[in-house]
Order: sequence, then C-alpha cells, then structure tokens
Amino acid sequence: MKLSLPLSRAGMCTVRTARLSWPGRQMAMTTWLAGPLVGVCASITRRPSLVQDMLVNFNNADTVNAEGINQRPWRYQPPYSPASSLPVVPPWINTLPQPQREIFLMHECVKQGALSQYLKNADVIHCPSDTRYRRTVGIGFSYGSYAGTTGFDGQVWQGVPLNRILTRRAQVLHPSEKILWMEENDPRGENWGTWVINLNGSAANDFAGSQFIDSPAVFHGTSSTFSWADGHASSRKWIDPATIAYASDSDPSGSKYSNPPSAAATRDDITFVKHAYASKDNP
Repeated sequence: MKLSLPLSRAGMCTVRTARLSWPGRQMAMTTWLAGPLVGVCASITRRPSLVQDMLVNFNNADTVNAEGINQRPWRYQPPYSPASSLPVVPPWINTLPQPQREIFLMHECVKQGALSQYLKNADVIHCPSDTRYRRTVGIGFSYGSYAGTTGFDGQVWQGVPLNRILTRRAQVLHPSEKILWMEENDPRGENWGTWVINLNGSAANDFAGSQFIDSPAVFHGTSSTFSWADGHASSRKWIDPATIAYASDSDPSGSKYSNPPSAAATRDDITFVKHAYASKDNP
C-alpha cells in the first residue's frame, strides 16, 4: 500500500487513505503517513480478510462487536500501556534499550492487527510533529499519533451506546462528512481505545451540549489533520482558544481530562466535530 512519498517538509504530516471498494461505495480503511500535508488516496482492489461488509474494529483488543462477531482490532495495545493486548510479545524484547523497545512493540501491535496487509509497521501512524515519542517511557511516551473515532465499530461511550455504533460500511450514508481518523494528544502515553466526545442531545437539537473529552491535537501549529470515511483528507485550524489550550496541554498526569472545556467555550470547534462524529444517529 505504500506509495512513493513526495519531498518531505519538516513538521508536516500526510494522510494517506487506503480505500476499499464495494458496490456503489468506497470506504476509507486507513492510513496516515509522514510527509507533506497532502491527501493521497489509493484504491485497494481486494477486500481485507474480514466478514463481508464489516467495518474494522477500532478498539485496541479482540472484541465481540454489536452483531456478536469476533473481530481483531486495527491495532493492539502495547505492553507498556494500560490494557495491554498484544497477543505475541517477542521473548527477546527486553534486550532492546528504550525507546527502541517500545517503538518495536508498537510495530508489532500494528503488524498483528486486522489491517496488517495494508499497514506494515507503525511508522504509518506516527506523526513526526508529535513529540511525545521523545518523552521518557512511562512519563507520557507515545509513538502512535492517531485514533479511530468511536462510531466506526468502536467502544461504547456517552451518546453512542452499543446499538448506535456503526458495524457495516453500508450504514455510512455520508462518508465524505464523517471523520474516520483523528490526531490525538493524550499526554499520559499511547492513545488507548477509540477517540470520543461526550455526545449530548440528539440530531433534532443538533446534539446540543456536546463537549470534548478525548483531546484533539495541535501537532501543526494550531491545526489538525483528518481522514474522512470516503477516503479524502483535510486540514483545519482550531478556532476557539479553549480548544487550542486543551489540545496543547501536555501534562503527563492527564490532569486536563478532569476539566475539559465546555460546549460554550468551544462553540465553533465542537460544532465542526459533532457534525462529523459518526453513529447511527448521524450516519
């Protein structure tokens, strides 16, 4: 799936999205790669080894989804993070120094995951502008920079109960308007689980009162990049100062999660995100 990269520019990130075809539609399956901020789409002619029409499991562990089907995750969670789920850990791994050991383990988390035929290593989910990889392991170190949004066969969260999670590609009615992958700045360490907001209200009242809980990122000045479910990629500058402050907060204790910004303080940015946050109530 790797294509030749254009000339790179320091501090920039490219979203490269592999698209999977099925009758009448295309669904973005993955991925982000380092390089300039240019969206590049590649068509994949064969289906991955998943149940027909099923979305990839965006959790970080083997999961029984809402339809009772066992699924491997898109990537596993490494041993140096909470809820480690990597099935096969090389027995010699402790002979490597930090952080090479942890980077190698994240490569294994990707290679043993459900998208391994497309993602050959973890470099594809590492943004060079995400400086958490320079931190001490156990004090905010992270090599992965991206998380899938929870509505795409992810975890249950506020406003998206199990019966509102999308499990099949055909359920996604507006793929060009739904964010598939998010840059996430979790200062505690590796991004764990799917990317979520606290979704309130309903489509009838435009999900009034929704607010950030998982952190967006500002790896590119005050901007973030997004991969959308139809395969295109885009960049957007965060507008509200409260969003930028939240995304910039890098306290390894994760203290920011106890006081996320209000809906009123992030009016422009949370409106953008909630409209693009997929579920059966917003397909």
